[in-house]
This record gives sequence, structure tokens and C-alpha cells, in this order.
Amino acid sequence: MLHAGAGGTELLPFSVLRGVAVAGISEQPRPFLVIDLLLKPEAGMPTKVLRLRSSEFDPRRILNRPDLNPMAAFRELVTGISRLSGAILWPSSLMAEGSRFTTFASLDDYEMRILTPLCET
Repeated sequence: MLHAGAGGTELLPFSVLRGVAVAGISEQPRPFLVIDLLLKPEAGMPTKVLRLRSSEFDPRRILNRPDLNPMAAFRELVTGISRLSGAILWPSSLMAEGSRFTTFASLDDYEMRILTPLCET
């Protein structure tokens, strides 16, 4: 998996992931989806999170699947990352066909209610 860090693009091994959280954010002017990749923390350090926003990439290009609609590609990307890494997926219901993304009014709301507790477990 690729990660664009401060020093450029680097490989991020799936083995460093411990969780994948996904949510819809209904903020205006344009709602979006987030994928938060929770990294396994180093001893005594807080959990690091890498965030992907649907407004910043096209999952069909990443998957090389232009035939998919954007939501199906997004779901396939998320479930693929979770499956290949063995990371816990939140919400786990995303694996079910036809399931919906949990939506929050703002990033702050999502981070307070979901992301922070996930990082603390």
C-alpha cells in the first residue's frame, strides 16, 4: 500500500494496520466519505491515523476498475484493505452487500464519537 508522507511516497505494509474506520460526512458544501487507517501503535505512543477522503481520490483508478460505480469501488477498496491487512473494519456491517455508510454531521462529530474511542482501545 502507498503512503504519501512528508518525505514523499513510501510503501505502507498492510501488517502495520490494526483498524479501518469508514464514515460519511454530510458537511456542506459537499458531503464526502473518509477512510481512516489506524496504525498499530509503538510502545507507549498514541495510535497514528492516516486519512483518505473520497473528495481527493477516485477509488476506480486505485483498483483499476473503471467499470464500477464510485460507491461500489469505494466499498471494494475498503473491504480489500481490511481483508488483506487483517485489520478490524468499523463498522463491520460494511462487509454486507447493500449496507450503508454511517453518516455524521461533521468530521468533529465522527472523530469524537467514533475515531477517538477506536484509537483508545
